[in-house]
Amino acid sequence: MRETVRGAALPAAGMLLALAAALLAMMTPAQVDAATATVQVGQQNGGSIAASQFNAASVVVTAGDTVHWTLFNGVHSVNAFIETTPGTPDWNSPTPVGASFDHTFAAPGIYTYYCSVHAQRTQADPANVDANIAAGAMVGKVTVIGVASVGGVADVLNGGGSAPTARASSTGGVPWTIAAAALLAVTAAAIVLRRTRARA
Repeated sequence: MRETVRGAALPAAGMLLALAAALLAMMTPAQVDAATATVQVGQQNGGSIAASQFNAASVVVTAGDTVHWTLFNGVHSVNAFIETTPGTPDWNSPTPVGASFDHTFAAPGIYTYYCSVHAQRTQADPANVDANIAAGAMVGKVTVIGVASVGGVADVLNGGGSAPTARASSTGGVPWTIAAAALLAVTAAAIVLRRTRARA
């Protein structure tokens, strides 16, 4: 009798584990639609009048998002503080910036920039950029945060370790019910195997 119970339990446990594996394989991260943040070039930060500033001078985007700088007034440029090759910004607009300039930020981090016509590169140093923005210098900052997604809701995580905020995904993602079903299948398989061993 014990051999019959063990013989029936092992295939049942195997099927439950296979079900759990199939459910887990369906769990792929949800895609979060990329967004675009617009920065006015040559507009008072936080205002609406012409000035040698960026508005908004500090923006927060998610990895994969694009920042769109659009000329409001004057002759300006947008130059990354980071220079992989000395003297050459990693990204920059034509000088002067035309009607607009776009840059997509793929990786989380803090990216600073400046107008080479109205500011010095050193003013965009990440250690001083916030003070220089407050002082009215033509510098700016893009904070790029990462995304971890489960069940159609993306948890937006920043590098500072503060609490995540939720950002909905329009592409759906995996319902939490699939994750719960996989967990139940694994738990059921473990119970079947434990009972089989106890009877043996």
